[in-house]
Amino acid sequence: MRCFSDSDKAIKFEKESAQCQLTGKNLWLLDMGVFCWECPAIDHIVPFSKGGKTVLSNAALTGSNINYNLKDFENKEYKYENSLPNISYFYETQGMLKRETQIHIMKFLNLEQSDFYYNNALKDVFFACEYKMNPYSIKGKKKDRNEKYYLSAALNQLTEWNQKKKDNYLSFEKRKLIDKDLLEKDQKILLKFRTAKSLSDMRIIFNELYPYYCHNQEAYSIFLDCYENCIISFYNEFSENKIKNINVFVDSFFQDFYDQLNNKYCLPRLKLRTNNVIVFLKKYFKGFLKIKGNKV
Repeated sequence: MRCFSDSDKAIKFEKESAQCQLTGKNLWLLDMGVFCWECPAIDHIVPFSKGGKTVLSNAALTGSNINYNLKDFENKEYKYENSLPNISYFYETQGMLKRETQIHIMKFLNLEQSDFYYNNALKDVFFACEYKMNPYSIKGKKKDRNEKYYLSAALNQLTEWNQKKKDNYLSFEKRKLIDKDLLEKDQKILLKFRTAKSLSDMRIIFNELYPYYCHNQEAYSIFLDCYENCIISFYNEFSENKIKNINVFVDSFFQDFYDQLNNKYCLPRLKLRTNNVIVFLKKYFKGFLKIKGNKV
């Protein structure tokens, strides 16, 4: 059997504190929200194609993207084991234990196996959003699994979540897996799925979430394109001594993205994170020109 069971996945999800063992990426979707999210996957440490068994002793919790890219690679370097950084982590960080790593590990001490099923439900909700954004495959055919399929799958996961809860179950809030005072609109909507009892309930909450998902995914994609074009152009124009004003130069590349920030569905954390990057770019380019003997 190649695929791990949901119960196996739940065990690893709790044991590894909802953290990718390869990268340390946070896989708790309530934290990630509608952009930059990545669903958890269970990786065979010794690849199945190389004779690795589908047992927990041969399982690692990873993000789905890196798991796909390294699925048959035998020498993967895991940086976390049993939630904690291992020796490989400290080699990479030059002996430092990053503050964000410490915060994540302590926060998820209260994670339970049942939480995996709620997280899995949100994954299926996000897949429903992806389908609605683009219902066609690369070959131009309609995808086999549609919005209704994913919302039904999410509802099944919520049923499992309710059934797997411990008798003394405490809410996400009481276990401090979320901070309601810091949640943004998309994250608050994701919490509403706790109340869903039917496919009709799922669809109502989904329709409330979708505009946030759609806008922030598209806006972030535009940001990444602007970022890449800005860097390429900077080095090209620097070599020709064409750059007169760094702020004007950088802003000219992000104009399409700036237009996205005025949308009512744009999330504050998207604005904050991208603004930090743009401010850094301006500082870096100014420093680069100064060191190379140009006036900024």
